[in-house]
Amino acid sequence: MEKQESKIENEGMEKDPKSEIQASFMRITNAASKIKSMLETPTELNETLLREWAQEIVDQADIGAIALSDIE
Repeated sequence: MEKQESKIENEGMEKDPKSEIQASFMRITNAASKIKSMLETPTELNETLLREWAQEIVDQADIGAIALSDIE
């Protein structure tokens, strides 16, 4: 659900590039934190969630890169 919500947020509104980069960075940090937490508790490992959060990081990095190119 979070993945879909963040994509809807990004598609639904035009933001200035700096705000877009900041928002993407926060979502990357959040997903990375979830992955780190799961890896620290091996009994909690869930491949589907790991893949979902990793994809969120990739998606947000792409969004941030596009926003960065808008600044340049």
